Amino acid sequence: MIFSIALVVSVVPEALPVVTTVSLSRGALELAKQGVIVKRLTAIEDIGGIQVLCSDKTGTLTENTLHVTEMSPGAHPDLLYYASLTVAETEEKNEPFDIAIVEAQQERHLSASSPPERLAEIPFDPQRRRNAVLLREQSQTVMIVRGAPEEVISLSPSLTGPDQRALADWLSEKGRGGERTIAIAKRVMPPGTTGISPEDEQDLEFLGALAFTDPVKPSAYRAVEKAKELGVSIKIITGDNCEVAGAVGVRIGLLDDPARVISGSSLMAMPPDKRQQAVVEHAVIARVTPEQKYEIIRILQNSFTVGFLGEGINDAPALKLAGVSLAVDSASDIAREAADIILLQKNLEVIIEGIRSGRAVFAN
Repeated sequence: MIFSIALVVSVVPEALPVVTTVSLSRGALELAKQGVIVKRLTAIEDIGGIQVLCSDKTGTLTENTLHVTEMSPGAHPDLLYYASLTVAETEEKNEPFDIAIVEAQQERHLSASSPPERLAEIPFDPQRRRNAVLLREQSQTVMIVRGAPEEVISLSPSLTGPDQRALADWLSEKGRGGERTIAIAKRVMPPGTTGISPEDEQDLEFLGALAFTDPVKPSAYRAVEKAKELGVSIKIITGDNCEVAGAVGVRIGLLDDPARVISGSSLMAMPPDKRQQAVVEHAVIARVTPEQKYEIIRILQNSFTVGFLGEGINDAPALKLAGVSLAVDSASDIAREAADIILLQKNLEVIIEGIRSGRAVFAN
């Protein structure tokens, strides 16, 4: 009995907590060398257990360095000038569309000698997918709206017939080529107008649309291959339209058919059982709002260990819900606070290597 008790005591390692902590700490150090900062040690084990990784497209799979390539057929001659008026009035431009529009304006030497007075603005809203500015231009007051083409077109009743069909064909062609697009429209406001609201965004005069290239990161191809080796499913959840998201999905090897994309609105219109099946089956989900993103993560979390990469204020609820929440160093304060892991590089390959390292640490 004494020998048996001694044997039982001896095989239970009293140093197990120390060994575990040291092993996880060494793992955190190795991840830090790869640009992955772990906020809590147990997240190392969690990242190794990721089965489904949900990521945005822009900036993670693509460079997010946009360049203006073309204007839509029949666009207003001063389209680029009007687009430049919607650019935020800050010394340092952070929004990729703003940067691309300013660069295109400088290349074409179109800078205005005396920019009009900015009276008011409505910031970009993910739900409305557009923003607006109110300007006093010479003798008239003008509201300029910039946003997703389908949203701006729906507010422009003057755009009909052959012009609308030609524009739709052009937008579809650009989307299939992986190019992003925004549309510009304007409305002359009554004299003396000093403020605007979303209700004023109607009866717009459509000015045209701009196409932008957004190159795919070389690391995205390698990341998809490595994810397949590790048995990790990658899902792109993006606010871009279905054509652009599908084109990028095919390019990086995530899709065989660019039409295998579902929109957030189509997904939410399905019955709960069909919705769950669609979320699991589709690798690319486009035109997604923050609320729809949360619902997608919730559905996946019921069956899988989900890793979610978010960066905006609206991503915080989904980050809290995900099994493993990741945020980039440039993300909003609330997103970084909600995340378990901070990435020093916005790169999908870094996350995949983090999953591999997490599994090695767990095995140790």
